[in-house]
Amino acid sequence: GSAGGGGAACGTTAPTCAPTTTIPAGSTVIYSDASSVAGIDTAPVWGQSPPVVASEVTIAGNKSLKYVFGALYQGIDWAGSPQNVSTKGTLHLDVWTADVASLKVSLIGGGSENGITKTLTAGRWNSLDIPLNQYTSPNLAAIIQMKLEPNVAGTLYVDNIYFYGTA
Repeated sequence: GSAGGGGAACGTTAPTCAPTTTIPAGSTVIYSDASSVAGIDTAPVWGQSPPVVASEVTIAGNKSLKYVFGALYQGIDWAGSPQNVSTKGTLHLDVWTADVASLKVSLIGGGSENGITKTLTAGRWNSLDIPLNQYTSPNLAAIIQMKLEPNVAGTLYVDNIYFYGTA
């Protein structure tokens, strides 16, 4: 793969293959084809204008989230079941895009947030792994939301959001 992980090219305008990620045992899973955190809202309305069009799509037999951005942010909310990831080492998510160059991924908890920006490679699944020690502002013992902010309006497919490893 390219720098930052990824997989084989699979599609030019939409993904034709599923990400090949294997979720490690003991991970705290927020969203995947197999399971999601209790009470997850993958498309909360946070006043985005124009709204983001969100859906769950099946690609090669694998469910993924699809976001078509008008506004430049979208949240994912599981406030009803805050997750303590303070002992985990890394946030993982798989992202596919044809038209977004970079994505800022913010974690929200304890009333504060901060974001880390990752470069994306178009036309393939990008396997993003962000060390949790880069998230210095949110309370990692009570993470309730994530915010996705592409650098331009475009389409993102997102799958396999989880926290893994040790701090």
